[in-house]
Amino acid sequence: MEQKIESDTSFVSYPLSMIFPDKFLPGDVYLYLDGHFIKYKETGDFIPAIRFNQFMLKKHKFIFVQINDLEKFKQWSTSIQDKIDGVIIQAVGQSNAELVPLIKDIKKAAFDFLSSDAKDQIAKDILDKTRAFVAKVNERQTTQDYLLKMLQYDQGMADHGLNVANISTYLAINLGYTQQIILENIYLGALLHDFGKTLIKAKFLENPESRAYKQAILKHPEYGKNELIIRGNYPEDVLKIVSEHHEKHDGTGYPGQLKGTKIYQLTKIVSIANDFDNIVMSYKGEIPKRQANGLKELEQWAGTKYDPVVLPKAIKALKLVLAK
Repeated sequence: MEQKIESDTSFVSYPLSMIFPDKFLPGDVYLYLDGHFIKYKETGDFIPAIRFNQFMLKKHKFIFVQINDLEKFKQWSTSIQDKIDGVIIQAVGQSNAELVPLIKDIKKAAFDFLSSDAKDQIAKDILDKTRAFVAKVNERQTTQDYLLKMLQYDQGMADHGLNVANISTYLAINLGYTQQIILENIYLGALLHDFGKTLIKAKFLENPESRAYKQAILKHPEYGKNELIIRGNYPEDVLKIVSEHHEKHDGTGYPGQLKGTKIYQLTKIVSIANDFDNIVMSYKGEIPKRQANGLKELEQWAGTKYDPVVLPKAIKALKLVLAK
């Protein structure tokens, strides 16, 4: 139960970007509401990913901890990030270790982008970091499997965007897209595909089962595209991916009920990557089993949800490098 505590100076803000959802907390966590600190989670508890994402959607950048626990939280965050980095470096090889900080930079830029109302500088930052990363990856012989080895299935919204970006770029390469600008656009469009969710009014986010919430979610592709147009400098390819990523091959998707060839070709790739990552995250158990279930579900929707020409090629490419 949440416990109200009078406002005082014994609390300090802690960046939400340094919190890991579904990981046991090293100390109590507080929210600041109506002039009071409210105990939200106790030591040893965790912040569920769905709640973590709600904080992001509401553009909360901080939670609060007791000042005496600050160092403990810093060590906790560093320890978890070091373990994640170690797993990734082991997967991609020491020769690719220099790319790990680049993906962390993109995650930080994506987090700032999703949780901020600022426009110009943050938009430029995420564009620059995306281009630099894709250019670096595209130089390497290990591109074919490197991107998929960067996946992190137990994180929140920013990590989902990264996963979808990595999968989409990998699939694009395997489907014959090799031009730098195309890979940049699919990476950025996939990274920001759910950006529109952060533009839904906070009052609609309280109850995910409500009709108002579901109607707002149906509009998030349009919200995302329109806001990116306002922010400027986003290529048309990126705007199409953001606005069309929930369209379906048979015309039953949203928001435009586009069908078949009316759906942009790069969007078809991102849609497959998006659903695959969502499916894998929704299952429990070991990664290989979750991925196998993801592939099975994708195969069931050939010709209805997904392009019957693109999907088999995508599945074949995924089977080459997924965990065994």
